[in-house]
Amino acid sequence: MTHCQMVGYSFGGLIALMVNALNPGSVSDLVLLEPALLERKSIDELRILRSQRAIVALALLSDGDPVVSVTQFLDLISPNRSTHPRVERMTI
Repeated sequence: MTHCQMVGYSFGGLIALMVNALNPGSVSDLVLLEPALLERKSIDELRILRSQRAIVALALLSDGDPVVSVTQFLDLISPNRSTHPRVERMTI
């Protein structure tokens, strides 16, 4: 990997952390904006959320109905979003 600067937002922040950890010395500057990994005050809450995300990620990668798994993902990351049928259909 080429030496680079990296900026990650939300899940991109989590990915940036992982890339940095897996490629020591290749990232010169790392900027995280609201990284998904650090979004809870309690480590216990983070562990629960991580396990929930792992379940949803497996569903997204499976051969099941993508609408169901994307909806589960949205419920997890944005539980207070508008679920008006038109908005939800466009989001999915």
